[in-house]
Amino acid sequence: MTQNWRRPSEYEARLFRKMLGVDFPGNSGYRLQAEHAVVREMDEEEQLEFQIRDQIPAVGIHEKQGALVEAFYRDSDGLEASFILHSHNGYLYQLEKLKLSLSPIVMKQPPIDSLRLSPFPMRPTL
Repeated sequence: MTQNWRRPSEYEARLFRKMLGVDFPGNSGYRLQAEHAVVREMDEEEQLEFQIRDQIPAVGIHEKQGALVEAFYRDSDGLEASFILHSHNGYLYQLEKLKLSLSPIVMKQPPIDSLRLSPFPMRPTL
C-alpha cells in the first residue's frame, strides 16, 4: 500500500519538530532534513518513509543507521504506543508506529504535548 510522495501534514511536521528537539548528535542536521523532506505512507499502520533531496547528511553517532528517538504515549485503549524515528547513512529514513502489545493502534495522532521523548542510547557506527 505504498502511497505517492507528499509534503508532511501539519501534524507530522509538528511531530518531527518535537522528536528532533531532543538533544543528540546530529539532531540539527536531521531537523533541517525534516523541514525539506517528502514522505509517503508505507502500510496500513501509516508508517512513513522519508525522501531527502539536496541535503547534507546529518553528522553524528547515528551516521550509519539506527533509531534516533522514540516518542511514547498512552493509546486510547490504555496500552502504550510509540513513534520511532529512524535514520540510514545520515538521512531520515522512517517513522515507525508501534504498539508494545502488537494490537492495532487506535489513536493515530495523539496530542503532541502528551508525548514522552527518549533518544536511543548512543552506540558507535560499524
